[in-house]
Amino acid sequence: LQDKPLPPEPLPPLITGLLNCISLNVRGINNPIKRKKVLTFFKKQNTDIAFIQETHLTDVEHLKLRRDWVGQVFYSSFSSKSRGVALLINKNLRFRLNYMEKDRAGRLILIDCVINTNRIILVSLYGPNLDNSEFFKDLILKLAAVEAPCILGGTTTVSSVRDFSSAVRQTKKILPAHSHQHL
Repeated sequence: LQDKPLPPEPLPPLITGLLNCISLNVRGINNPIKRKKVLTFFKKQNTDIAFIQETHLTDVEHLKLRRDWVGQVFYSSFSSKSRGVALLINKNLRFRLNYMEKDRAGRLILIDCVINTNRIILVSLYGPNLDNSEFFKDLILKLAAVEAPCILGGTTTVSSVRDFSSAVRQTKKILPAHSHQHL
């Protein structure tokens, strides 16, 4: 009997150049059981970079997001009752921080970093609930000024029912009838 060769091990992101990024609106992770479930989910998915919105954590509580697979935690807090965004970076990535920017409203964390040998911008975003064109204008201007790829994970909302209904009408014109049944 011949021994079957072992299947090749999956290549780490350092070699393949691929990153496994997941964005998740957690709607609050103050509860330790929920926090553990969310972090376990990211770990089971072999997440390299997690973009988290609505953490509802204070500055000190955000440090509780550091787990065995998490090498870096970046966050913007607002209160323990609303908002908050975070970026979790897998400890197995070759990561170097160049620059970090966060707002005081718990809506944005932006990091300019090097992963392996590639400069990249990572943004976790929780957009305003009300029409706030200045927020998005500022974000677009920041990103346009940087000459690097950007990965943005987050939650945005539509400002009015009228805007939403026109977007749905536009989608219905483009997509086949069965594609928009969940809109």
